[in-house]
Amino acid sequence: MQAEAGRAGTGSRPFEILFEPVADLRARALYAYAATARLCDGGSLAAFLDALTPGERQHFDRRRRIAILRQAPDHPAIAAGAKLILDLIPETLTDPAGTFAALIQEARAFDIAPAQLILQLKGMEHLPDIRAGLIMEQALRFGLLASFGPITGTSAELGSLSRLAPRLATLAPGMAGGLAASWSRRVQFEGLVQRITLLGIRLLATGIDDSEDASRLPGTGVRYASGAAFEEADLRPPAEIAATTAPIEPPPAEAA
Repeated sequence: MQAEAGRAGTGSRPFEILFEPVADLRARALYAYAATARLCDGGSLAAFLDALTPGERQHFDRRRRIAILRQAPDHPAIAAGAKLILDLIPETLTDPAGTFAALIQEARAFDIAPAQLILQLKGMEHLPDIRAGLIMEQALRFGLLASFGPITGTSAELGSLSRLAPRLATLAPGMAGGLAASWSRRVQFEGLVQRITLLGIRLLATGIDDSEDASRLPGTGVRYASGAAFEEADLRPPAEIAATTAPIEPPPAEAA
């Protein structure tokens, strides 16, 4: 991971940007970097954001994504076509078309193609359907991939996935833990994966630190994963495998 200092909102609390490699389990290749912000003083980012006004959260969201885009080209894999996953706060997207247009312009300024961007949208299930639908409609219009999550598999989350059909969903850390130690845990997990992938949605499992769990993930139907078990040095660079930079397509319908 790599970090960069910035300023978080009007509270002027320094934050840093961390980049974590995401593996394509099928290709054993580097698929993306997931970029996240962390307060330098170790405080809770969620609690900090909750204390901000809507305008301050919007301002912080823009500063965070600018910091991510500015630093991302330092990673050679980005230039080779790896994707970049960046958090956006859905509640701040009062004008999704304007925000996405600005995001694309900002990305191009740092030589990052719009097709490389993946929007990580947390809490979409809490938005009114009309507003959430508008965000997805505009993301599609601008050619941006969207990922919901991190999710834990609640009925509200599954309902949102079914209605809005993002291309990706991110599982919360710990959701894929214990696969090697418990058969019943694996059966339960595979049931959740099947429910989501049958919607044409690919899954990213996060927080995979155990090598035994990592070895079992490909057989569960999960396509992408991140965590200490996936070191960047062990992954093929995206330039070597075109499938990691191709648009995600829904799985073909099974023949009758």
